[in-house]
Amino acid sequence: MNDGAGGFGGRLRAARRSSGLTQQELAERSGLSVRAISNLECGRIRWPYPDSVGRLADALGLRDAQRAEFTAAAGHRLGHATGTVRPRAAGFIPRLLPPRSPAFVGRAGELKGLSRMLDEPGPATLITAITGTAGAGKTALAVHWAHQVAGRFPDGQLFVNLHGFGPSETPLTPADAAWMLLDALRVPADRLPETAEAQLGLYRSLLARKRTLIVLDNARDAAQVRPLLPGSPACRVIVTSRNQLPSLTAIEAARPLFTDTLTGTEARQLLATRLGSLRLAADRHATDQIIGSCAHLPLALCIVAARAELRPNLTLEHIAEHLARQPSLDAFTGMADPAADLRAAFSWSYRQLDSAAARTFRLAGLHPGTELEPYAIAALTGTTPEIAGRALGSLERASLIKSAGPDRYTMNALLRAYAREQAARHDMKAAPPDRAIHAPRRRQHSPCAKRTPFLTNLHH
Repeated sequence: MNDGAGGFGGRLRAARRSSGLTQQELAERSGLSVRAISNLECGRIRWPYPDSVGRLADALGLRDAQRAEFTAAAGHRLGHATGTVRPRAAGFIPRLLPPRSPAFVGRAGELKGLSRMLDEPGPATLITAITGTAGAGKTALAVHWAHQVAGRFPDGQLFVNLHGFGPSETPLTPADAAWMLLDALRVPADRLPETAEAQLGLYRSLLARKRTLIVLDNARDAAQVRPLLPGSPACRVIVTSRNQLPSLTAIEAARPLFTDTLTGTEARQLLATRLGSLRLAADRHATDQIIGSCAHLPLALCIVAARAELRPNLTLEHIAEHLARQPSLDAFTGMADPAADLRAAFSWSYRQLDSAAARTFRLAGLHPGTELEPYAIAALTGTTPEIAGRALGSLERASLIKSAGPDRYTMNALLRAYAREQAARHDMKAAPPDRAIHAPRRRQHSPCAKRTPFLTNLHH
């Protein structure tokens, strides 16, 4: 629950702004971290410690009635669990899974691989790390499977978005995630230990001898996940991340599961669920063109399908023609929501790269071949094959390219378009227009060419 706007978080934000302080300045005065203040203001931390409330009140210069009101707002939250609001109920079973994606299709092999994990014996919790590029449907896969097997976990299902990748630069800390999970388990505030380490211990204690499914979604790295792993061998954990998590595989024996783009059949199924099979059957060739322009990526297909639903008068041929004419990612942006903006989604992965990997990614987008290998990338970047190979390895671990064999990699067409955009911005005055990424090529002399653009005003 995010009640930062109207509860203690809102009062804290208002008091800080009234004092003319930034979060950084308030952090310096109070001795709290900027992250803690941000989490308090947005309601991500629901119960502030009395000591923290006092330090904030001192830093804000609150006195008398103002201080009393400020403290009372936090005290009300602390008192929430001591009486009137939800003491831990006997027999309570948490069921935190979000709804299944209506656009989920296929993935039979991945679902079967996840289900095999259920029956594996072992002395420790079994973990599966689902990784893949932005927009590949990792969360949709995890949630769909979790709903399928929810009955196998009589003690409930926990879900937390760790915000490893997104508009915010700050991922959820393990301590903050523990607060949320303990809240979901209905732990009264007056039973919470003082330290983050003790809270994590309480979380693991509550799951001891339980058969619970835990979905840790959108993780930045293994360090964010590791403290949240339960100790019970009856529990199962699903982690999703854009980054490969090799240390989680090495130390915790997590099973890696790579989520690729959709097959042609799966992509057609996705479009059929959104646009109807009759509309697709009316122009199979245009359907294939749309799938090619979307690089078989689920998020791209969903964005195009949403726009097609908003413009039912447009034929698939017109939509395919428009996508083929787009020189960049403009066809997949402009929805006024970062979650439905492919360029934004790619940027959240790109900005996590170090400078060498980021430059390699940008220049790899200019490589004319379909495969990337260290010698060619070394020539593009002006480095050695060894340095280029390490940078390509970093890009693979970030799921921005994928392996095509020993020392060979490929990059999907939409990521290549994004890389070219970044190269134009950072490495050259102008990059050549990227019109070669769409397949198959559009029909020539189509009467659709003069029709109303597919994207016009669709986001209004």
